[in-house]
Amino acid sequence: MMQKQWRLAARPDGIPDRSHFSLTDAPIPALQPGKAVAKTLYLGVAPVMLRYMRNETEFESPLALGTVMPGRGVAQIIESNL
Repeated sequence: MMQKQWRLAARPDGIPDRSHFSLTDAPIPALQPGKAVAKTLYLGVAPVMLRYMRNETEFESPLALGTVMPGRGVAQIIESNL
């Protein structure tokens, strides 16, 4: 089974657009004890994410190019080993 991942491809100078991201496919890791597999239904975008993408943060680690974009959202548990 594969999953889609949005990754940071380039650091934006202004407003980010599609060219700053890459959409990749990656295998879903095998389920580990005490873990769950979740399907993202909604993903929020916060203004602070732009600072992470531009490497303008003092409190959090900047996002390295090629990193999966983090975010908060709503997900459905599709498999669990809890």
